[in-house]
Amino acid sequence: MVNSCCAFNCTTRDCKETRDAGIKFYRIPLKEPKRSLWLNAIKRKNFEPKQHTVICSQHFVGGVKSDDPLSPSYVPSLFAFTSSPLKRKASHDMQRYQALKKREQSKGTAISVASSESSEPMSTSANTVSIATQTDMTVAKIETQEAELQLRVNEVVDLKKAIPKGYPSIEDFVASEKLLRLYTGLNSFTVLMAVFHLVSGAIVGNPLSKLDKFACFTMVLMKLRLNANNSDLAFRFGVSESTVSRVFSKWIKVMDVRLNFLITWPKRELIQKTMPFSFIPTYGLKVTSIIDCFELFIEKPSNLLAKSCTWSQYKHYNTAKYLISITPQGIISFISNGWGGRASDKYIVENSGYLKHITPGNFVLADRGFDVADSLALFGAILAIPAFTRGKNQLAAADVESTRRLANVRIHVERIIGSVRQRFQILSATGVLPKEMVSHHKDDDDDYVILDSIVKVCCCLNNVAEGVVPFV
Repeated sequence: MVNSCCAFNCTTRDCKETRDAGIKFYRIPLKEPKRSLWLNAIKRKNFEPKQHTVICSQHFVGGVKSDDPLSPSYVPSLFAFTSSPLKRKASHDMQRYQALKKREQSKGTAISVASSESSEPMSTSANTVSIATQTDMTVAKIETQEAELQLRVNEVVDLKKAIPKGYPSIEDFVASEKLLRLYTGLNSFTVLMAVFHLVSGAIVGNPLSKLDKFACFTMVLMKLRLNANNSDLAFRFGVSESTVSRVFSKWIKVMDVRLNFLITWPKRELIQKTMPFSFIPTYGLKVTSIIDCFELFIEKPSNLLAKSCTWSQYKHYNTAKYLISITPQGIISFISNGWGGRASDKYIVENSGYLKHITPGNFVLADRGFDVADSLALFGAILAIPAFTRGKNQLAAADVESTRRLANVRIHVERIIGSVRQRFQILSATGVLPKEMVSHHKDDDDDYVILDSIVKVCCCLNNVAEGVVPFV
């Protein structure tokens, strides 16, 4: 049986190739307190090592385990979740430890020389006593200086701990699920790391940058989650505002590309197998899509044409408008690019690419503004919207009942929109987005709007967070 390293995200196996490469494997200690120290350092939830569970030497400072409790390599400390500052600190601790060991060895050499000299003839006894006395004084002085140095080091460590950090580290997210939800909107550290590894692989790091990849990733999530302005993030992360803007633009575009697979139109058979019970009494297993539009307030453009195109009669403000489609289970299956607030719901449905996903037999629920029954009928789909009251004194009893049943299930799309807005405050219904976000940017011959990427990324992350539609 081939053993594998038990550390998080480490796939090193105990085989001939790895041992030839100089990698060693150590069993988890059986005796306390060393066993507890190792398990606390490994940080695996509900982890109970067996007799043959091993960890590789790559997780020890210097690449080898030490039996000296004072050595930094006494406990494994280098993992996938270990930040760069902690790795550098561990390396400095090892250098300081090795220097102290060499100094102790030099002390032992001086004392042994003094002892050998004491065995010479009585004629040199005076010189021997003098050398021994000087050696003792030197050793005492070095020990005093070392004690003072250690005292100063402890004071510096305590001061660093007392200074509050401007942003959470990966260790903070591991230790506190509440902190994870607060700063990222996600509800699982596993999901956070999966998204990070998926996105960071497409980012080319800058070795001269003050921030590592995870810090940049955290900055982007904090921007989406808290709608923090660039000045606040610059202060928290200790960088300039231009750096914050550049990092956010770079990462949000990559996240849009790497996470777009999370918004997909599922097969009808899969939708039917997971249909919530609230849909079955009225529509059976027919519903495949619930659509609606939501609007985001933007700054008034200076261009008259843009000002006219973005003016919303419904909101009485300049807005960017997005079409969203969800499955009955509450999963976002389609999100359009942004349109000016002046565009009608029907126009967006017919020109946003939504109809490309429609297949014969689809059943779509919508509000009164989506008068697209004819457009859907061309693709063999059926539209259900509330009954119109125009030209009628009152609705028939059957129309009232069908409208009530439709409203009971169609409201789920509004709940999803509210969930995305609440989870990511950058899309808040009360905030006003700067007009730079709706301007076209060119990057590597690619013309894109940063607000479109923001909306799509927020919807992707919402799909991997907790759902709001009950299955019962």
